[in-house]
Amino acid sequence: MNKEDAEKLLQAFAITRREQSKIHLGERGWIYPDEVWAFFKVVADANWLDHQYQAGRDMKRLRDPSYLVSASVDELCSMITAAWRGERFFEGLWKDVFCNGHMERAMQRLASIFGLEPHIT
Repeated sequence: MNKEDAEKLLQAFAITRREQSKIHLGERGWIYPDEVWAFFKVVADANWLDHQYQAGRDMKRLRDPSYLVSASVDELCSMITAAWRGERFFEGLWKDVFCNGHMERAMQRLASIFGLEPHIT
């Protein structure tokens, strides 16, 4: 991952963050706005995925603000992958990571590592 990839992911997250209030429970499960899907498309396209991630460990780390403050880029990739894949097995996981600030803290850490503005308002 490089600075340009990080900037693209942060920009996609900023858009997602503004639209996260549209996440809601529908008749057949959680409904996510297109912006959430677009964020995870950037994750997949920019090669942010870690195919060696450990779901339980990495979700625990993503939810732990004290862990995130010193997480490496590789660890962030693992956490982002756990979130991306987790919705398939735990419906509503994306709502949790976006609406409870977990992904926001991960993006703030990513911005810090690369010396970028987090684009989070």
